[in-house]
Amino acid sequence: MKIREEILVSYPFHFSTKHLIASFNDNPGFQKTRDVIRLMAAIVRGLWAKGDAEVSRHSLLSLETADLNDPTVSSRFIEIKKSLQDALMTDIANSGASHAESLDDDTSGLATRCAKWIYAASLSDVHPRGLTDAELAEYLLEPGRSIVGMPDALKKLYDNCWYIEQTKSGRYLFNRHKNLNAQVNSYVKACSSLDRDAQIEGKLTEMFEPKDKRCYQKLAVLPALDAVQLERDKTALVVLKPDTDFSKYFSGEKYKNRVAILTADDQTGIFNVNKKAQRLWAIQQVVKDLSAEDAQYKKAKETFADYQTELFFALKAVFNKLHYPLIDDNGETTLVEAPLLDSYINEKTGHRIQYRNEEASKGEFVIEATLRDANKYQVFAPASGQDKLKVYQALRNRVEQFLFPATGRTTWQQLLDGAASKGQMLWTEPGTLDRMRELLITAGQWREDAGQIQKPPFEEVTGVTIEYSRDKDTGVITTTDIKLSHADTLLVREESAEYKTVTLDQPVVSDAMIIEFRAVDSTKKNKEGKPYRIENTVDIQHELMPSATAGHQVLKVKVVPPGVKLVFTTDNTNPANNGRPYAKPGIDAAEGTVVRLFAEKGPVSIEKAVPIPKAAGKGGGAAGPKLDPDLPATVNGRGFSGLITRSATYQFLANLPGEARLQKVQAKVTLAATDNTVTLTWDGKTRLAPNQVREAFEFLDKQVENGEWWLRFDQLHFSTGKSLLQWQVDTSTKIEIGQVTQ
Repeated sequence: MKIREEILVSYPFHFSTKHLIASFNDNPGFQKTRDVIRLMAAIVRGLWAKGDAEVSRHSLLSLETADLNDPTVSSRFIEIKKSLQDALMTDIANSGASHAESLDDDTSGLATRCAKWIYAASLSDVHPRGLTDAELAEYLLEPGRSIVGMPDALKKLYDNCWYIEQTKSGRYLFNRHKNLNAQVNSYVKACSSLDRDAQIEGKLTEMFEPKDKRCYQKLAVLPALDAVQLERDKTALVVLKPDTDFSKYFSGEKYKNRVAILTADDQTGIFNVNKKAQRLWAIQQVVKDLSAEDAQYKKAKETFADYQTELFFALKAVFNKLHYPLIDDNGETTLVEAPLLDSYINEKTGHRIQYRNEEASKGEFVIEATLRDANKYQVFAPASGQDKLKVYQALRNRVEQFLFPATGRTTWQQLLDGAASKGQMLWTEPGTLDRMRELLITAGQWREDAGQIQKPPFEEVTGVTIEYSRDKDTGVITTTDIKLSHADTLLVREESAEYKTVTLDQPVVSDAMIIEFRAVDSTKKNKEGKPYRIENTVDIQHELMPSATAGHQVLKVKVVPPGVKLVFTTDNTNPANNGRPYAKPGIDAAEGTVVRLFAEKGPVSIEKAVPIPKAAGKGGGAAGPKLDPDLPATVNGRGFSGLITRSATYQFLANLPGEARLQKVQAKVTLAATDNTVTLTWDGKTRLAPNQVREAFEFLDKQVENGEWWLRFDQLHFSTGKSLLQWQVDTSTKIEIGQVTQ
């Protein structure tokens, strides 16, 4: 509504006119009335001279209406602020040669329109106001003309004009001093082809330098091909310009399966790369010229980062054709092409990550991801147990199919030569072939004899496979399935004892830490294989109980299997060397210390550190009520509802300290078969010692023989809180503090 009112008041002039003129009214030598009339007259006269068609294009008259290529009009503006004459001629209007005019084709004319408005808002000698992008959008709006491309036009102006700047508050204005763009363009003209190529090579090296060295281990960026030497045990990535003929080089190499070639897609893209590299070199020189105290230093550093990003994207868009070795229809190793991916795999999450300048050095992973998708590169992660062999199956198949001769025997060096030469072979992490060889030989899948590797089929070797279970409470191993191959006799030994013959129809049950099984062919026809070995484990379980000692807790420990040697320290020394034997009921340790446990049985051992937590206090939350070890303590009897059998009741009474007392006791003996029951009940004041209650049950047993005991009481009294705590530790009984009164 406000703009509408301003238009009605200022018509036929744009509502901004009076505000912009007011900004330079106080310029020295500017006559507020006469010069304003002359300025607007020149603008109107210049527009009128262009004819009705041009006049009809303008809904309102404004300072943007001015034809700044008309000397009569531009001279009026120059008189207002002579210091901006260079900015006007260089950036805004110069018969099509200014920076803004050169951008008009790409911005639908918005570049010059924006520049003229910003120029008009920069004419004050005292306080050049400039325009925010919101104000600029407001001024540009008029019927039938789109400003959708304004943000792009503004960015292009800011990136190309020599005198434009943006204040901290976001206002654009023209200054009399040249900006970084001017300095950069000056250095661009001085940039040699060597300087430019060094920037390209440096960025490509940053992008693709192998650090993990899993897929490839060497990098050559824009080299002379005759200087690139391929090695058997290292794969090279070679980055070449688009016009490089590498077919002859590849055909003459022995280790054809040890190179991938990354090339540019087209020569047109290289032209853009060269421009970006020149600008990056230029801004580097500008930064060198500045000191940290210079006003433009921060912006120069930011521009340097922007130009780094621009060169990265230009290179990524152009160098996107990857050639890697495979085989042709005749079985010969040749290079095939694949488009370079735009992402790589995050090893921890398995997700694809977009390749960006912030992680420009991840190009190695992009190459790796591309070759993974092409089934050329594969990771064979080491596994355990029976999965070890399965991991390498795909690689093993190719080695046996393409690298072994018909005899099935060859040297390991010949196999490595073949893997480096034949395109059928997968690329793997360094050392993968050696690890697979060691594993297969260890498992008897390959054999090594007289310096040669043998693949199956060969003479059979006996073997045994075992399935078993382990009792979590006792650690006892029990076999559930035993299968012999090429054998008829099973021998078993525990740890270092002698081997004994066992039958297959009965499970092997053992609490030994090492159990070994041998499969034997009694006919001696088949060679005996390696024993099957089961390694038992030692488990440590623990719980913390309240201690009778203030500031302490009792650590109770259980080990599986039983009979394990268990020692500990509380001073953080090595328990294996300095430990004391563990004894029941547990380890009374100060809060805040660390109890180090060491358990050992036979050749198997385990160490565990258990921190003894401190009770919470001020600043860490309320610690809650605590037992006073010196005061008498009474436990509510309602928590002892499980005393309904003879064994449970007897054990409970036997474990109570002699000074404990039970109050308001009811003892009952019941024979379920006859439903006979006899009960003794004491009044609420009488306190009974544990042995008195036990004697009462013995009396009741005489009345009802072979009955079950049943015990209830309202309160259980201890002479001190310390006595209660010690009883809890001894019996592993946990009493909620809310059930205790003192």
